[in-house]
Amino acid sequence: PGTPWCFYTALSDGKCEPKPGQTSDCGVYEVEDTCKNQGCCYAPAGPQGAAMCFKKQGVSSAGITHLTSKTSPALQASNSKCIMSDKGKIDCAWYGITPSACEDKGCCYRHTESPDAPFCYYRLHEAPVNAVTKQEACNILDHQRFDCGHIGITPHECVQKGCCYRHSLTPGVPYCYYTLEDAPPDRKTEAEQCSVHELEKFDCGFKGMAPDTCRSQGCCYVHSHVPGIPFCYYRKGREPPGAVKEREQCKVPDSLRGDCGFEGVTEQQCKDKGCCYQHPSVPGDGAPFCYFRSTDPRQQHSAPSSPPTTLAPECSVPGLDRVD
Repeated sequence: PGTPWCFYTALSDGKCEPKPGQTSDCGVYEVEDTCKNQGCCYAPAGPQGAAMCFKKQGVSSAGITHLTSKTSPALQASNSKCIMSDKGKIDCAWYGITPSACEDKGCCYRHTESPDAPFCYYRLHEAPVNAVTKQEACNILDHQRFDCGHIGITPHECVQKGCCYRHSLTPGVPYCYYTLEDAPPDRKTEAEQCSVHELEKFDCGFKGMAPDTCRSQGCCYVHSHVPGIPFCYYRKGREPPGAVKEREQCKVPDSLRGDCGFEGVTEQQCKDKGCCYQHPSVPGDGAPFCYFRSTDPRQQHSAPSSPPTTLAPECSVPGLDRVD
């Protein structure tokens, strides 16, 4: 890790031939003049990533490690502590720190494509207790994140505020957020009230509603991969009157649902008829999305009858021989 993939193989001084475990980052990527002005080696970008700027071997100068056969075992041992997964890296400095400044702090510096992994991080088992504690405190669920910054806040600005900065694949979830311990009391209460099971969520908005619009109404906004589950929903204990009763009345098994709508019926059209609108528990089983409530008299008459347990002899036709 950290050794450039694309590098010069024949330089006059022979000091730009990187050896595994003995090459250290030296400068700004993709800036050749800046790299060479520091007395370092420059390798243009290869197919695997950005250009590399690394320290010459055997050169002793301020901020450049002197690599000799006597020190290489210790250096290799030191570098081995820099080998870890991106998830295990704990930030050792501030956003934008240079490689030399990072290494002067006794930390590791490695570029990574992971948006949340720091370039400058503590060596294995050398991170202070408070840094480890902070790292663990930032490992919370998306719906537990509460905005600690503003639109466009940088990772450095966020961390300076004492908050966490991590990307999320869930739309509307803030990158800069409080830990549960540091979050304002009202935000902690909100986190508890938004911890609602998927099937217990009641729609609080409309399809396509923006997260901020939803939250401004005092509701929760969390994406769901389950069909039919609202993204914007009421907080626990704040459901509208009659919502719990309606949910109970809509608990009708797929096989007993009586069709209350028509092909292409929308959720609003269905509910305007006083019916339930939910995706079937088993996608593709043919059950209607819009169906009568369990207490609706029409449900008793329209519910499909139980299928026969055995097929009539004339219906026992192999699949390949069936004609529609």
